Amino acid sequence: MSKTCCASRPPPAHWPPSRPRAGGPATWTRPPVAWLVACVGQHADATLAELNQAWQAQGGRPVGQTCLWQALHEQHLRRKKKPPRH
Repeated sequence: MSKTCCASRPPPAHWPPSRPRAGGPATWTRPPVAWLVACVGQHADATLAELNQAWQAQGGRPVGQTCLWQALHEQHLRRKKKPPRH
């Protein structure tokens, strides 16, 4: 007897056809990686919030800190989350 994954089986004939995605939060795009790398090169001590503000000043849509962090992490760049304490 061969074992197969449940996901590889077709749905039963009595199931209704799947519907297209509707509603839910809009999908956001993240800033282009080339822009992020250039911005980090110019502002080495910028926080994630400051990078987001710079992106919005360029006409980009607001993005979350996690989105920015993931894009930078893929490029092996590190960022701080909070400004320095004085």
